[in-house]
Amino acid sequence: MADIIITTDVVQTIEMVLTKETGRVTNPTLQTTWDGSTDPEKNTFVDDNDTEILTYIGELTWAQLIAQQGGIGYNYASPTGQTTTVYRPGDDKDTDVNIWSPARLANKLQACNSLATFSTLNNNNTFGNTNRFTDSVGGQDYDGTNSSLVDYLIDHYTGIGWFTSNIGNLAWNAAIDNALAATNLSFTDWVLPNVSQLKSVVNMEDGIVSQFDSGSNLATSTTYASPTTSAIHVNGTTGMVSGYGKAFARVVFICRKHY
Repeated sequence: MADIIITTDVVQTIEMVLTKETGRVTNPTLQTTWDGSTDPEKNTFVDDNDTEILTYIGELTWAQLIAQQGGIGYNYASPTGQTTTVYRPGDDKDTDVNIWSPARLANKLQACNSLATFSTLNNNNTFGNTNRFTDSVGGQDYDGTNSSLVDYLIDHYTGIGWFTSNIGNLAWNAAIDNALAATNLSFTDWVLPNVSQLKSVVNMEDGIVSQFDSGSNLATSTTYASPTTSAIHVNGTTGMVSGYGKAFARVVFICRKHY
């Protein structure tokens, strides 16, 4: 691999950006001419000796990153691929256009957490612990005994809030209608999850997160590719995905954009 030459303009730009953004680096030792010095940093090549630049890149803590980026971001589920047709209000494509895509756009430059394990974050959530799933006050009591909302679970990785008691065994259209009309816990922005969102709370070995009250076949807002008279359900025990006729009933959980 060829050596990279740093020109005067590049050095000045680096100095200006680092000084403006952090106030911590005002004099990069990168130079534009080889001076024969024994100081390994005084040369024109970017390498492991350029400690100021390397230190700047790697020194931000999680708290500093949050402060710099303006808050914690969330890994909202990627689009499922149902991108061409809104089969009805409240379905996969409709909620992606109106809720999840704008959330991803607003979130794109924020500090997003990552997972150490399925249920453990690499960095603290907004409550100061590394639990991926918590109740509404940052604990693990979902029955209201610690003043938390009953049956409400926050996923601090995806930014989604879940009502962990199913709202019935319903056909597809009824599932969406009931989700949109739900006022559980005084929230009025519930939706039926799409397949990506529902799979995100199903551990492929252990099944759906234990706070949920059912592991049966679970309804999603995602329409099957062909025939479109079918929708996709997720098996809450195995995580397997398959199609089913929209006229048939499936267990319904609802979710909302919490953050």
